[in-house]
Amino acid sequence: MHMNHCVKCDCKNTDNKPIREYLFAPFECDDPKICDLLAYFLHKAPDIESAHSDKIDRSIHESIYRSLIDGRHFYYEKITFYGASISVALKKCGMEGDIFCVKCKRLVCRKKSKEESNLDCLLRHIRNSIAHGYVYYVGDKKTKHIVFDDYNKRHNLSARIICVQSDLENWKTILNKQRNN
Repeated sequence: MHMNHCVKCDCKNTDNKPIREYLFAPFECDDPKICDLLAYFLHKAPDIESAHSDKIDRSIHESIYRSLIDGRHFYYEKITFYGASISVALKKCGMEGDIFCVKCKRLVCRKKSKEESNLDCLLRHIRNSIAHGYVYYVGDKKTKHIVFDDYNKRHNLSARIICVQSDLENWKTILNKQRNN
């Protein structure tokens, strides 16, 4: 088995397990906090395709996106343009293939159109990952890592996001503040 490099130079968290070994059914986990967060991003996060989702003014999308990402200690972040391949970005940050470090936070997402904002892109990919069951969970008592994969209609990877539970909690808080404004 081949172990990909990690974007974090001093990473000591790598293992040689295929990502498939971390796959879990999103609403069959025994952690109610994780289930609640996944339900939020599936149904209630703003601007996703759900009857329970509110819209946020597009003029503030970029500032909201930056508030979600900045200060959350992502080692790599790349939103690619519509039609672009994400394979180069995945390789650059060590997330290509089925074996990669699942504990260093990074994200690569591809927009679905020229008009899609970075915020909509991120939320759409998280929602689709949950809806289609491509959610992977690596948890211990201290930190719970979650990997979201999203695929296009040809089953090519269009997003891979590695974050931790506290990121999702923080994002939910920020997004709910915008809903209430």
